[in-house]
Amino acid sequence: HAASRASLVAAMATSRYLRPEGAGAGMAAGIGGRHLGLALATGGLAILALLAVLPPLAALGALAGLALGHLLMRRSFERRLSGHTGDCLGAVQQTSELGLYLGVLACL
Repeated sequence: HAASRASLVAAMATSRYLRPEGAGAGMAAGIGGRHLGLALATGGLAILALLAVLPPLAALGALAGLALGHLLMRRSFERRLSGHTGDCLGAVQQTSELGLYLGVLACL
């Protein structure tokens, strides 16, 4: 779960928010390097925990699934909207987490 949340924060930090008047307007100014670093470090710790618990192939599948889920959803909303909304970020988190689980299952 933490790794998929880091995926969400990475998408938020590197994509344009579409609605400056929306509920996420406070985040539209961007995420500072310190906050991005903290989110990525937390996600990295979660990934290290996966590496410690899962067989190596399953851990590799988890990372590949996480990245694939992130990239596919990100490409979809960037192509259609040229930026993100809160729903897009939620979709990135969900598809990243689902991709992680499917990657583990595919390699077990």
